[in-house]
Amino acid sequence: MNGTYDASSNSPKDIVTPRQSPPTQANGFATDGRPSTLLMELVRHALEGIRRLERTSLPVWATPLAIASLAMIVIQSMDHGYIRTQQALAVVVAGFLVVLFVSLYMALTRPGRRLVTLRQRHATALLIVLLAGNTVVHAVMALPLLAHNQRYTNDAVTVTDCAAQMVMHGGNPYKNVHMLTCLDSHGLGYASTTPKAAGAFWQLTSYPPPASAKWKWVLYHIYVRDLEHERRDPNFVTAAFESRFNYPGAALLVAIPALILGLRDLVPLYLGIIVLTGILIYRRADPRVRLTTALLLLGNTPLLLDGLGGLTDATYALFLVIYWFNREHPIRAGLLLGLAVASRQQAWFFVPFFLFLAWRTQGRRGLLQQAGMALSVFLACNLPFILMSPGDWLTGVLGPMHDPMFALGVGLIVLPIAKVLPLWPAIVYLFLEIGAYATAFRFFMQRCQTSPALAMMLPLLPMAFAWRSLHTYFMFLPMLAIAALTSQGTYLADAETRGDGTPRRTRTTYRIATQPMREQQLTPQVGEKLASY
Repeated sequence: MNGTYDASSNSPKDIVTPRQSPPTQANGFATDGRPSTLLMELVRHALEGIRRLERTSLPVWATPLAIASLAMIVIQSMDHGYIRTQQALAVVVAGFLVVLFVSLYMALTRPGRRLVTLRQRHATALLIVLLAGNTVVHAVMALPLLAHNQRYTNDAVTVTDCAAQMVMHGGNPYKNVHMLTCLDSHGLGYASTTPKAAGAFWQLTSYPPPASAKWKWVLYHIYVRDLEHERRDPNFVTAAFESRFNYPGAALLVAIPALILGLRDLVPLYLGIIVLTGILIYRRADPRVRLTTALLLLGNTPLLLDGLGGLTDATYALFLVIYWFNREHPIRAGLLLGLAVASRQQAWFFVPFFLFLAWRTQGRRGLLQQAGMALSVFLACNLPFILMSPGDWLTGVLGPMHDPMFALGVGLIVLPIAKVLPLWPAIVYLFLEIGAYATAFRFFMQRCQTSPALAMMLPLLPMAFAWRSLHTYFMFLPMLAIAALTSQGTYLADAETRGDGTPRRTRTTYRIATQPMREQQLTPQVGEKLASY
């Protein structure tokens, strides 16, 4: 050998070895440049990423909320005319509405502060990702629709646009909004009208089969005839179609600034409100559940699909979410509740639940402050229109409740429409709705201390029994539930909980007003039941 080996240094001497080139950096990985090594590094980092993802925490309410979002997608996608002649599909739609409410109930009543690892909820994680991906795919497909000149797809947003412009020109939209002319000017026709069981349709109680050529011809003929009459006579009001502006005054006060700023329609306004609501919920969430919260919010695909055509319900949902975040401040909460009820009638159903919760948590003074502020805001938003014509304002706002509308919806009424059940008179469904509301409120009175978040779901449950139960009435329920759940306190890891999911220890002291209307310290046992709020 040309060299000797020094055992003390463990290094060869007098041997010249080639210099080793340093590992190359490929896509952030240290490799020797060979494709096989790079592939092994990619696999290693992928496996490490999966292991880290499996340690990601999921709240226990993620599973039922994901199921609720899936149910809402099915309901919205099947809420079309063809289910009125398909008994099996009608049963499926009604069944998924039941799934929606059961899932929301489970999410809002189960111990909400427990966190579990993703490896315990593989199916939930997959479902959440698929729901979010579904929304992304639909968003990409729908982008060309935003370039259209006429983007409205329903009469609610169209008439809101026309009513806001009438107010800007000194008119009274509650007197005569010229509904048919409004629809025609925005590219909508007879298919976007809301027929009534009056005028030429007085003998009907529900929509005829949508495939009926005779019904389409009659609908088109009456629409064209009344449209021409409306153009000739500005005072003409059609009897066969809903012809009044049906929403409270705040709906106009929100839309008018958007038109003043130069927006060509109201689609960006309501899409922006939906996005803003989601951002507020996300920012309110605990950092450990923000990823889950973002994916669940993104997975509510119906909000995107209906929002692209103008979803006016978004306004009251925003106010209810902000109300829930500020419900401990009576004046602020009353202001937000007043804005909600002044913008949409669905918010009226929440008022008794919220005020009862305010009474139980803040006492009589908090109740009076919140109720008084809400009433003042409602009157302030509507007083200008009331003074113009009290009768017209009242007729317009109460129109959805007293006008002879056709039976329609995704709730119980879908079964009689498809002839699965007999169709009873409208008064029967009114009593069913009232009975369901009384039952839901009574149940909330018993559970408001342990599950106050039920106030974000139970108020709309009775609408499932109504003569008209459109899917848009229930579309925001998953978002409202997420808002209630993500505003909880500190989350506990799975190891910090008992077998039933309740916290092992209580970190917060809670106070609640009870008879005789004074605050008292709760015991730790009761505090544990309220630990998520």
